[in-house]
Amino acid sequence: MVFLLSAESNKKLVYARVHLDRYATQVHEAQTARERLLALSYRDGCIYQLMAGYRSILREIAELYQVDVSSARSVLEKNLLDEYVQLCHKQGVTSPELNYIQGLYNEPRSWLNQLFYYYSAALNGDFEAEVLMAPDKQAGLINTVQIGRQDSNTVHIDVLGGLISKLDALLLQLRQWMQES
Repeated sequence: MVFLLSAESNKKLVYARVHLDRYATQVHEAQTARERLLALSYRDGCIYQLMAGYRSILREIAELYQVDVSSARSVLEKNLLDEYVQLCHKQGVTSPELNYIQGLYNEPRSWLNQLFYYYSAALNGDFEAEVLMAPDKQAGLINTVQIGRQDSNTVHIDVLGGLISKLDALLLQLRQWMQES
């Protein structure tokens, strides 16, 4: 089962890279409001895949220690991490990997917290976007205008690329530790 989960974690990181590449391409080619919205959907898709990869990594760790996490029901990522740690303790298992991830979370300026911020912003639609009701050729369309669009999107592309690299490095480091266990 661990092999299947490791394949799932790898897939999520590949999907995140694909979405980021499409976002980077689409954001620079977008001419219409619809094309800009498509670009933003790729950005959000990248973020969702990163979070799915994070969740998959947690499941991979739990599977290694044969911890039953089927009762974990948290939707919020920090709460999910806490639940996994509690389930490990309840079953008498100590996971240095989960403790390491918890340490990352406890650093307010860590890349993991930055990922959680991006995920929250994607869920809440809270990315410096300004929605304007503007007349369009097709009645009822809402145009999305990004303030400082090029600069903001470039920053998002760089940050998301960095987050993919960090999550990938974390995955490799955790797998190395798990093999040593």
